[in-house]
Amino acid sequence: MDYPDYTDLLEKITYVEGILRMAEKYGDPLPLEAVIRDPEMEEVIKKFYHFSDGRAFCEAFENAENFHDVLNVQFAGEKLLFHLRKHRGEHVLPNTHVIFCSRGGCVVRIKGQQELYLNEGEACVIAPGVSHAYFNLSETARVIHLAITASFMSTVLFPRLPQTHPCTQLFHNVIFDHDAAVPYIFVSKSFPEEMTYFLTSAFYYYLYRPAMYEEIVNSFLVLFFSYQLQAIGGQTDLPESVKLSPEQTLQMILDYITGNCRSLTLKQLADKFHFNVTYLSLYLKKNTGKTFTALLQHARMEKAAELLIDTTLSVTSVADAVGYQNMNYFYSLFKKTMSCTPAEYRNQYLHSEQRVVGQEQI
Repeated sequence: MDYPDYTDLLEKITYVEGILRMAEKYGDPLPLEAVIRDPEMEEVIKKFYHFSDGRAFCEAFENAENFHDVLNVQFAGEKLLFHLRKHRGEHVLPNTHVIFCSRGGCVVRIKGQQELYLNEGEACVIAPGVSHAYFNLSETARVIHLAITASFMSTVLFPRLPQTHPCTQLFHNVIFDHDAAVPYIFVSKSFPEEMTYFLTSAFYYYLYRPAMYEEIVNSFLVLFFSYQLQAIGGQTDLPESVKLSPEQTLQMILDYITGNCRSLTLKQLADKFHFNVTYLSLYLKKNTGKTFTALLQHARMEKAAELLIDTTLSVTSVADAVGYQNMNYFYSLFKKTMSCTPAEYRNQYLHSEQRVVGQEQI
């Protein structure tokens, strides 16, 4: 099924907003004059900002104090703001924020420290009052940023969501519980074409306001969030992960490497924890000082050491159990890590009845 894409309208409004913010910063409303010379742009501006014509729109910004008032757009009876930017600096607002990656990829930074990578079709729902920023990872990437008031969430949206869905309460707690350990929810891939259609259609019907437009807008947003709940339900590790601190998240990744070291790849690890492969590689290096390859190698050597002292497997079988078929390479790595050969390591344990710990840090 082909879904209508109204992203071009959102791009027009985002472009105008960028012009407005530049005019506000430099006190020069002249760029607005150039924008309204385009009849199509003027019509969109009139509908979005509720002005009779382009001239009245430009005149509204003769006083710099008017900028913020005009930019506070009333949407379906509540303040819901849509943006389609390539980056957004650190900001805090008393609204729920939804960052949805409809194309390409982006990085979302929460509270200036924790970073999440969003692939195409993935979203991050951020609780009110939580500082965040984001930036696209390529010129072709596209991110829809939606801000929703608490009133709209509590009186319009949540009553319409499936109350019996196991993730509805989790979603509710993250949004409304100011003491939540992790004030956001990562939502894995959930039909990017449909999600883009729901969000841009909500914007489209607000813009042109046909009969019953408020109900239509609300319905599109309910569809969007219902799909998000469905996607959340498929994330079996989510109820645990939303409670983790950044340090605990890193430890969970390291534990997963240890427990799956035999055949684990960087791509598999990235998919498990919802990271881009390149970003995960940089993340591990930044937070551990080691590459993924070094971490995996260290986990394999530790596992090999355990098997040598806890089992009667041959050295060849031990090497195979930790992912090495090349025995010369396995011997070389083991000796470098443990300062002795596998056979010597086992003999040392048998004679001392205690485990020998490798001296070299990888």
